Amino acid sequence: MGFIALAFFIARRVRVMQSTDSAPASQGEPNMNWDQIQGNWKYVSGKVRQKWGKLTDDDLTTIAGRREQFAGILQERYGYAREQVEKSLDDFALELKE
Repeated sequence: MGFIALAFFIARRVRVMQSTDSAPASQGEPNMNWDQIQGNWKYVSGKVRQKWGKLTDDDLTTIAGRREQFAGILQERYGYAREQVEKSLDDFALELKE
């Protein structure tokens, strides 16, 4: 694995670890973490369908509440940049708790 690939891998892992952190919203983190989203995926997938209508049933099955899969499919279906996907997923997690 080259240095650049390793750097991207580490950065992604850090983001994943941060995204599953259950820190309070007052610290700027989402109220619902991705473990909770994954555990409540049947409920959450309805909300996902409302927000991102281009996603198919197969997409939702593939995602199954996993943030990395969700990010990849959003990039593929909507052409979002990685930063835009990360922000959209963070915003979505915040919306779920409201």
